[in-house]
Parts: sequence; C-alpha cells; structure tokens
Amino acid sequence: MKYLKSIYKPPEKLLHAKFHKMDKIEVRVLLCRLLGSERRAHPVYGTKRLKPYFLRLKWKRIKVAHHYEKIGGILDPQVKQWALPAGNKWPGTIALVKDRVQIKTLQGKLKGADKNGWLLFVPHKV
Repeated sequence: MKYLKSIYKPPEKLLHAKFHKMDKIEVRVLLCRLLGSERRAHPVYGTKRLKPYFLRLKWKRIKVAHHYEKIGGILDPQVKQWALPAGNKWPGTIALVKDRVQIKTLQGKLKGADKNGWLLFVPHKV
C-alpha cells in the first residue's frame, strides 16, 4: 500500500488525483478529503463567496463515490447526491463513508490485532 505524502492537500491538487489506479483504502481517504474540502469551500461554511473550484469538487466527489462503490465500498446515499447537507445537518465524513478501516497498531501488541499488527475497526451504527 502506498501512503499519501501529506495530511493536507489543497483542493486543486485533489482534483488532479488519478483515483482509478488507487487501492480501496486510498480511494476512501481521497473521498473523505474531497468531502471536507467541498464543505470548506461552500459559501455557508466560511466566507459568503463561492470558491472558483467548488463545482469541480462536486463533480470529482460524485465520480469518486461511484468508483468507490464499484470497488466494494459502503457509502451513505447522501454522498452521491448533488447537494451535501450543510450547517447543523452535516453528519460528518465518518457517518457518510461507512466502511471498515484497517489501522496499523504499534508493533501488533494491542488486543485484537492479527499477526501482522493490523487492527480492524468497524464504525458503530448511528
């Protein structure tokens, strides 16, 4: 698995990501970053002006969401809609991207980790 180089990427860099060649976990990370970037670019969130890349983020999010479901990911139906919930109705990216995540534990010493040190987390139902 190839790790992404930085935690924060500007929205313009996210728009150029080649998601068809990524693993399922990398596509999930990209989708979560697209959701967060689109929310921060929304006029309701910060300034009242529309960011120039806002509509392109929407198109990219919808394309990545359909691809993520095609490779076996589990999503909330709101992710594939044109308009995301705004304001107090925002459930968060964890509630929108419902899938199992594997997290590498510290040297596999935590209870429940397999022999390679991977611990499987399942998000609880809301």
